[in-house]
Amino acid sequence: YFNRQWNLLNEGTGIQGGGTPGADMNIPDAWEITMGSADITIAILDSGVDTLHPDLIDRLEPGFDAAMDSTDGFPFYNYEQDGHGTCCAGIAAATANNSIGIAGVAPNCRIIPIRVFYYIDLGGIQPWAEVEWFVNGINYAWQVAQADVASNSWGVPDALLDLFPGEDLLVNEAIDNAAAQGRGGLGMPLLFSSGNDGNLDSIPIWPARYHNTVAVNSTSMCDERKSFNSCDGEPWEGNWGNHLDIAAPGVRIPATDMMGSYGFSNNEYYHTFNGTSSACPNAAGVMALILSEYPTLERLDAESTIKQSCAKVGSYNYDTPTSDGSWCPQLGHGRVDALAALQLVPHLGVSDSDNENHPLEVFNLLDGSVILSSDMQQPTILSLALYDLGGRIVDTRSINTPRGKHRQSLSLPIVSSGIYMLKVTWPEGNRTFLSVR
Repeated sequence: YFNRQWNLLNEGTGIQGGGTPGADMNIPDAWEITMGSADITIAILDSGVDTLHPDLIDRLEPGFDAAMDSTDGFPFYNYEQDGHGTCCAGIAAATANNSIGIAGVAPNCRIIPIRVFYYIDLGGIQPWAEVEWFVNGINYAWQVAQADVASNSWGVPDALLDLFPGEDLLVNEAIDNAAAQGRGGLGMPLLFSSGNDGNLDSIPIWPARYHNTVAVNSTSMCDERKSFNSCDGEPWEGNWGNHLDIAAPGVRIPATDMMGSYGFSNNEYYHTFNGTSSACPNAAGVMALILSEYPTLERLDAESTIKQSCAKVGSYNYDTPTSDGSWCPQLGHGRVDALAALQLVPHLGVSDSDNENHPLEVFNLLDGSVILSSDMQQPTILSLALYDLGGRIVDTRSINTPRGKHRQSLSLPIVSSGIYMLKVTWPEGNRTFLSVR
């Protein structure tokens, strides 16, 4: 079903929804660099994963039932919606090149099924969870399973949060611990769906909007914010606005489904999985590709990479500056781009100092800006000089940098395409970086 997977390679065909060619996450080109590493694991915190699925079985690590029903991460069979987690797992990391089904975004990475909710009938089929399940699931992901990425296609509307004041603080604490201490102290990125009620509440739901998570909205196959007026015609809208970070394909996404007649379809695949629930594992798969190629990246650097490398699609006004580049309310930093992310990470730093423990790093942005990441022993003045390929000085300036770890965004006066050299000098050393536009 690869020809249906417009999220990976959008050719604008009818079977893909007749969208815009190229409105995808640039996955095949990214696969020329990496298809993922078996050493990188994606925790799917959801309704459970069908561990017998032939497109998933070779990718699975031991699972966990945070709802304490002893399913080891396997879903219930009660309602078709119980296939939700199986769909998310396949989008992120279903096996590729095995002549069946779909290919995940990071098909060589591994999946940790963690069941944190299930579905019940409350006058309509609804997800059900207890705060303790979310806490236990997150703690298991980073403490026991030592996951590298957490994909969370769940969230709680404000109306429900108001009924249980303070309960969210327990989950926030678990998120904080995973973000700071996961991956052996490098920190685990936690991606969350922004929600599907953008017409009612235009900000991402909790915990997507929490500061230590990455909030993911949905795009259509026409590279626009998923709304009632987007080209797909689906009658729903992703939550957007303040605290949104990125967006990823989230309409009619082909996915793995529960075996047999269970789940959303009568076979093992569901071709129209919708919502920010599908956008989140798409983005989590890209995060897994980043960490597969650069496994020692700290969490903040990995998150900055996926934000900085987003494509500024949809003709929105990306006019809000942030430390991770320009931002807009509709799509955050833009639609994720796997190839651009993998190309952005190696910032091509070349040291002119004998000291290997450099207190300064520079990360290139695609819009002619850079992020300066410093860790100085005392307040320091940095002297910057930007050269073009002919050695001509394009810009010089000095920047006051405080003591300790600090990040700051700097716009470079790069107008035309080409290769530029940025030399940064401070009293104890200097470094030179290449910038390609």
